[in-house]
Amino acid sequence: LALAGFDGKIKLFDPASAKEIFTLNSPKMVMHGVAFSPDGNTLAAGCNPLGNDDQPLWSGKGPSSIVLWDLRTRKEVRRIKGFFGKALAVTFSPDGKVLGSAGQPQGTSPSVKLWDWRAGKLLSDLHGFRQFVSSLEFSPDGRQIAYFRFNNPEAGKERLLILPSEGGEEKILYGGAVNGGLQDPAWSPDGKTLAAGCNRGFMKLWDVNERRELHNVRVSQKLAVLAVAFDSNRPHHRHRHRANVTYICAWAGQGNDEGELKLWDAATGDERTNLRGHTHAVTALAFSPDGKLLVSGSNDKSVRFSGC
Repeated sequence: LALAGFDGKIKLFDPASAKEIFTLNSPKMVMHGVAFSPDGNTLAAGCNPLGNDDQPLWSGKGPSSIVLWDLRTRKEVRRIKGFFGKALAVTFSPDGKVLGSAGQPQGTSPSVKLWDWRAGKLLSDLHGFRQFVSSLEFSPDGRQIAYFRFNNPEAGKERLLILPSEGGEEKILYGGAVNGGLQDPAWSPDGKTLAAGCNRGFMKLWDVNERRELHNVRVSQKLAVLAVAFDSNRPHHRHRHRANVTYICAWAGQGNDEGELKLWDAATGDERTNLRGHTHAVTALAFSPDGKLLVSGSNDKSVRFSGC
């Protein structure tokens, strides 16, 4: 388990014992978008200059970079410096050959890029001029990429899009006002469904192929859904081939209110269970590869491991 911080450190933990194994350091930088390679041997992260005390932490001057470490040697193996603007998200393709990056553009630099990370070579730019992209994720087969972008920051508009990883025409799954506040998208294991949380207290699921909304679940009148994740490997008692989607929610726009963690059936949109324990907003989560553990991070400065 890797945890990135605004202090330039990435801490690695053993999920079984919850003990810290070692720490990777990048002084005077802010780390974003940590991702493991599929074989688990390489870790990538967006690395941005640290801002001044009166500025957002990641607003420092200078180009950002993408840093890769070999976890077997615990050494930095490559620093990709061709990312201008801010690097806010990274993701590996399922075959581990390509690294995708996204963020805040600078000048004419596109927001979404694909890299041959072993060679440090840019393969392609997937998005145009001055588009803010906060997150991206490859589909399970690696043929598509889902991401959010602000297509008109002045008008406050955002979109959830699907784009072929080889380049091609975008497919719009959602387009609306920025106060909807969509969060990081998550693919179902079969690649047919996308899920995302919303600051208005909804969890949304879409059929990717038909480009239609499957469920729009009202979670709360006052809480924001900040992250979603699919349980991809553990079969369930009634529907052995249905994955569960998990969402987390916290007060919209607040960081010190109690967070909730709930499990839902992705096929029906029905709530399955409600987990508690964090004292502040929950802002990130992930299932273990075997689906037996759910890891959640919170503004209460804790990470919790919950059995599923």
